[in-house]
Amino acid sequence: MAKLPAKLLTLSLFAAALAGLTLTLDASAAPASLSPRPDPAASFSGNYLAARNAQRARDARAEALFLRESHKRAPGDSELLFGAFNASLVSGDMDESVTLANRILIVDPANPLARFVVGVRSMRAGRFDEARRDFSRAARGPLEIASMTLTAWSLLAEGAADQALELLDRLSDERAASFRDYHAGLIAESRGYTYEARKRLRAIYQADPKIMRTVDAWGRFLARTGQYDQARQVFTAFNTQFPGNPMIMAALRDLEAGRLLTAVAPDPLSGAAEALYGLGAAGTQQADPNNALIFMRLAVYLSPEHALAWTSLGDINSRIRQPERAIEAYSAIPAGTPLRSIADSQTALLLQSMEKPEEAIALITSAIATRPDDLRAAETLADLYRSQKNWSEAATAYGKGIEMIGEPKAGDWRWFYFRGIAFERSKRWPLAEADFKKALELNPDQPQVLNYLAYTWADQGVNLEEAREMLEKATKLASRDGHIIDSLGWVYYRLGRYEDAVRELERAIVMTPAEAVVNEHLGDVYWKLGRKREAVFKWGHALALNPEPEEIERINIKLKEASDLSATSGPL
Repeated sequence: MAKLPAKLLTLSLFAAALAGLTLTLDASAAPASLSPRPDPAASFSGNYLAARNAQRARDARAEALFLRESHKRAPGDSELLFGAFNASLVSGDMDESVTLANRILIVDPANPLARFVVGVRSMRAGRFDEARRDFSRAARGPLEIASMTLTAWSLLAEGAADQALELLDRLSDERAASFRDYHAGLIAESRGYTYEARKRLRAIYQADPKIMRTVDAWGRFLARTGQYDQARQVFTAFNTQFPGNPMIMAALRDLEAGRLLTAVAPDPLSGAAEALYGLGAAGTQQADPNNALIFMRLAVYLSPEHALAWTSLGDINSRIRQPERAIEAYSAIPAGTPLRSIADSQTALLLQSMEKPEEAIALITSAIATRPDDLRAAETLADLYRSQKNWSEAATAYGKGIEMIGEPKAGDWRWFYFRGIAFERSKRWPLAEADFKKALELNPDQPQVLNYLAYTWADQGVNLEEAREMLEKATKLASRDGHIIDSLGWVYYRLGRYEDAVRELERAIVMTPAEAVVNEHLGDVYWKLGRKREAVFKWGHALALNPEPEEIERINIKLKEASDLSATSGPL
């Protein structure tokens, strides 16, 4: 059963805690829960086994339910109680978590996680003195940093900013230095200690200007103290290196519009939630996602509008294949916030993965209607149509995105590449060819584009020497891509260079043995080399690999010709 981990958090890579986004509809459009609540079993063993199965499936909600039912039948088993508590925390059932934490403290008053959760509950209720008492008892081992930081924010809530800063400075572990200075800077800014806030926030920004959350905090501080040009420079420098981050883009838009940028932590509860979010983000570097999930759940418990924490909850649940929980998290991100666009796109893609294509299209179409200039949503809609092989709609959707881009830059090559695929699949080759060429103009060394255009030329029997040069270049750029190596073998075949073709196609088949078209191509070159039995075998194997309908017809024609030859000339 789940227990309090020996190491709830590692801070050796604290930069991840402030890095912000990992990556991914209107909150009213997505359901609050997409899966039915399971029914408990009738026996202890049934509930216990169901809990184990739920744990293996990473379904924390079901695990918590079955463990609670097991504990009812074995009330003296503390392991079941601890397991139900942890699972309830991971699943976000905070009322139940607090109830179970209080039960744990009856039998184990020193349990740090239970004590910490009760402290968070007191802080949420405004009982800051009670919260500090619990945090002081939880402040040992892996929860020391979390407890001391939340204690500092609780002190600020009661006007004791100097004590809060003094407490944070006791965090002497150098691995936590940026975390300490970040929260000290936020607390100083909240209290109006401009000099101290500037010193702390500038220090962590200068230490690493590539971390989104510290860039955001430093830029906002500059703007809030009237240093608009410097704030713009900070945001622009980050956006140049990491273009398109929604938080930074929103800050730049607000600056240009003359709107006041709010502080990262405008009140003590949001500051405490920011600390929990940061610790959870650091925890995502660990193999066990439950540590990160617990901190993120506590963050949104304190600050239900903490969009980054909700986004992380969605991302983590998506990664551990809990799409329903991920969609629930994304749906909680407030409308109008910069991360709403990511949530909409991730929700639609998850629905698509759950084989709900109509719902996916409806959700992202609704998002586009609300935000017609949202390029991310436009791209998601186009990608959805492409994944559904709705080539005509995909081409139209990519076209609308290209119109929104205006003058394309190097990074926009994929818009033309994917629209080219949609044009090619919908039998509009001249348009497809023009898009592939445009994609290569933007990114001449993109192996996938080189491959697609050159392979299609080879299939058509045109521009063979140019196709060969492109594919030889592509194989150098992506030397382990079996599909590109197959294309090179195929252009050699079309050029009549059969020995070169068989060499490349036999390499490709090792890398992609289950690809029907690669087996077919290898059969074709074997036939040309007189290795007719091997050719027939490869064609037959290609048929067994579920090829496309037009490929089935083509292969069957080859097999019939081979059969007819065998009938007239003897065994192959």
